[in-house]
Amino acid sequence: MMGIVTALMLAGQPAVSRDDFRPGQTASIFSTIGGSEWCPAGHVQIDLITGTYSLTPVALRERCEDPDLERSVKKGQLGKANLATLRAAFLRASGDGLNRCPPGTRPEGIIVSNGGPAILLLVTGARSAAAPDDMSCWSEAAVLLSRTLETMFES
Repeated sequence: MMGIVTALMLAGQPAVSRDDFRPGQTASIFSTIGGSEWCPAGHVQIDLITGTYSLTPVALRERCEDPDLERSVKKGQLGKANLATLRAAFLRASGDGLNRCPPGTRPEGIIVSNGGPAILLLVTGARSAAAPDDMSCWSEAAVLLSRTLETMFES
């Protein structure tokens, strides 16, 4: 379920019509989810045209130390409301950009993560954009999209 905070943050965004995501176009998201210092992050890949996704969930904590750890990929279909929410967040992140730190500057605050690198990648037919390695430089739109994905695909 989408969190109340996320819903309120997206409420001010323009409505996304189905025409914004037509068959034959390319619009997708790849993101890590659920990272921690104990277990490798999961990841999700979502086709925003069809709503199909592939999810590799975070492993159960008791299995994280297993050197032969394998996790099953789950495939699914987003419901209309979740797909519309992700499309709106994708459009906002694509328009606003994923990086809030101008080249050569340092972030005002610092985010420390023991869970390894977080990845957020937006892909269209014309370009791809990745959030910066330093999560302290992620734009508000990138953070919102990441939190929305975490909420929708929490293990």
